[in-house]
Amino acid sequence: DLVYSYGGPDTIEEAEANARLIAAAPELLAACERTLPAIRWAMVHQPGNLNQWYECEAMIVAAMEKAKRGG
Repeated sequence: DLVYSYGGPDTIEEAEANARLIAAAPELLAACERTLPAIRWAMVHQPGNLNQWYECEAMIVAAMEKAKRGG
């Protein structure tokens, strides 16, 4: 089913998925905030996967900034 919305989702399924993400946003942000110190600890104490830790850290920081400032 198509949903008419200027600049919005094209289907009811997309609109529902967006609503679920919005509902989960506070918990997702809290999870990112709690995970970041553990990742930074691992970067120092378990550097064997350093490239992966840096990628994860960058993704989490970017997501947190976007959540806090919008768009």
